[in-house]
Amino acid sequence: MKTETLQLKYDAEKLSTLRLYMRKSQADLDGELAKCIDKLCERHIPKDVRELFEMRRQEQAGRPPRPPRSRPTVPQNPGEYGGQQE
Repeated sequence: MKTETLQLKYDAEKLSTLRLYMRKSQADLDGELAKCIDKLCERHIPKDVRELFEMRRQEQAGRPPRPPRSRPTVPQNPGEYGGQQE
């Protein structure tokens, strides 16, 4: 699954305090924010569209990984392809 970075402006003092208290309880801020965004998706994205996302995710999980692209090789001898010899 491809991910994207989300950037958000928020009150610096509140965020600093939140991080402090989350560290005390060993909570993960990124994980908690992801859960909140998932709940927003459930609330605002129609169920049939969410099901489509899930079907795509399962389909991609079942696909074998793409083979790496082959890269052209650089000749060892510069004159090999009609270049000038030194």
